[in-house]
Amino acid sequence: MDPLEIAAQAASEPTEQEASLERGESAPPPDVAARWDATLTSLWDTSLTAALAAAEALYAPDDAHEEDLPLVQEEVAANFWRLLMSRYKARPETASLRYGQVLSAVWRMLRAIRTSSTIPFMEDYLAVGLRPIRQLQAGLLTSEVCAILYAYHRGVWTPHLTKPQLFQIQEALAKTLNALPPDAMGAFWANLLSDEPLRRGAMLLGVEWLRNAHAVPHLLRGLEQCPHHDTRTVIVNALEQIADPRALQTLMRVRREMASTDWPLSRQISRAIRVIEQQNRNQHHRTLLRPSLTTSEEPASLLRPASDAARLHAEEEKLLRPTEPPDEQP
Repeated sequence: MDPLEIAAQAASEPTEQEASLERGESAPPPDVAARWDATLTSLWDTSLTAALAAAEALYAPDDAHEEDLPLVQEEVAANFWRLLMSRYKARPETASLRYGQVLSAVWRMLRAIRTSSTIPFMEDYLAVGLRPIRQLQAGLLTSEVCAILYAYHRGVWTPHLTKPQLFQIQEALAKTLNALPPDAMGAFWANLLSDEPLRRGAMLLGVEWLRNAHAVPHLLRGLEQCPHHDTRTVIVNALEQIADPRALQTLMRVRREMASTDWPLSRQISRAIRVIEQQNRNQHHRTLLRPSLTTSEEPASLLRPASDAARLHAEEEKLLRPTEPPDEQP
């Protein structure tokens, strides 16, 4: 990578969101803090070997099927650590400060990769640079992911890369979008509703790659709020592919509303509803017929098996003939 670009990122003024990160205003998710805080702390270790090992752990593959790319991983991790140390030399005291300052350096590193459009093997650098966003569930960096998605859609790297290389970038972006917490992806959903066709088209690519059920509430919200037919079409396709039954009620309502104003979309929604119903036809066994948690009850109110005496008495009252033999006739 170009050392001048790294130096420029280190010296650049922080954006408002980066300044918020640096102040530790965004706490890490609890599971991320439990799993990663020790590693983040080691980034400020007095041993250079331990600090670089922590940096490489952030950029390590998070999927057994992902290519390792050790040389790129080592280079990106080292540059990330230099960026971090150039701006934050003292170890932060709290987990929120550590998390925020690490995310700020990850952001600058990824931005340096994105803006260095002439790097050989750009696909490897982007694939490695996106890893910490997934590792740390960094929804705060969604705007940078959107910037990469926008550059990909505009064809910034198309003249320099082959189709397999472009597909590697696509896979890395798709995996990252599916790993982000939907509630923290405000920049993505805002760009999806943009009136700028090129930007909206880039986000539509991202919608096509969404395959996680946790995105369903946000896709439904986009379906209801977005006025653009092409966006709604892609959202319905994504909901059909995910096939989550939670989408059925909203889809049925939107189909009724669109029947007179957008007949093609209404027909597409009908098909999606059929597919989702078919995919979930054999899932009824997953629905509980009683609450999974029950309130405690007094022992006296609980059902008990009837005693033999009570059962016999009840049976005697229902017999069609008397229980005692009739008197013998003389």
